[in-house]
Amino acid sequence: MSKEKGFAFQNDEIRFYTDVNVAVMVFHSNTFETLSNMEKSGQVLSVCEWLEEDPVINCLLILNDEGAFDETAYDNFMLGLQTGEDSFSQNHITTEKKLIRARQMNTFRNFIMKMVEYKKLFIQGLQGNIVTPFFGMSLCADFRFAAEDLRFVLNHNKYGMHPTGALPFFLPRFVGQSKATEILYTCRDINSEQALTSGIVNEIIPNEDFEKLCVQSAKNLCCLDPNVLKLTKRFINNYHDDLEKYFDIESKAIGF
Repeated sequence: MSKEKGFAFQNDEIRFYTDVNVAVMVFHSNTFETLSNMEKSGQVLSVCEWLEEDPVINCLLILNDEGAFDETAYDNFMLGLQTGEDSFSQNHITTEKKLIRARQMNTFRNFIMKMVEYKKLFIQGLQGNIVTPFFGMSLCADFRFAAEDLRFVLNHNKYGMHPTGALPFFLPRFVGQSKATEILYTCRDINSEQALTSGIVNEIIPNEDFEKLCVQSAKNLCCLDPNVLKLTKRFINNYHDDLEKYFDIESKAIGF
């Protein structure tokens, strides 16, 4: 079913609409809870797959409301897994809570594996503070737009956990091994200007009318012939097997 301009729906987790040939999905708060819920995360992937087959839609643009991907949202999720210890670590998660954590990590894995082979243009627009797993996940997009107030916050060290969202896999591809090692070990924040200079994001967009301007920029990128796009993505994103191996190693290393 084709989506006419203005097709839209909204629930507590996401807001979705189409604008000509661009499909826009905006994540609200409670994103981590959404991605640890198999039914809800499955629905998000189903929408992405549905759009992939639509002849009208040329681009999927994913955005986040302020706070959806930030430290507060991540703290609430991670602290909900904790057993009452003073400091957080993987060892302080009960068996039951490990299943929740494993589902969340598996959802990120499924989404990333899906989007690196997505047949349509996939763009992510990021605003506000973005914590480690969403930083990593954003790097599987074809383009990344950053709001002026964007800040990547590498707070995984706070929980004694490795950087998730396949960040150690993707980041060296953008900034080189040496710089990626520095970023992942020092855990210093990265602002929008630093991200642009490093090639992590493609464009900085003003905070005012951020969503509207992201949609317009996405439309400007939709002129590429779909067959050319599909083949070009196949050649650029030719690391499927390496990514699968990375996720397998990650799962074994942390016992998930």
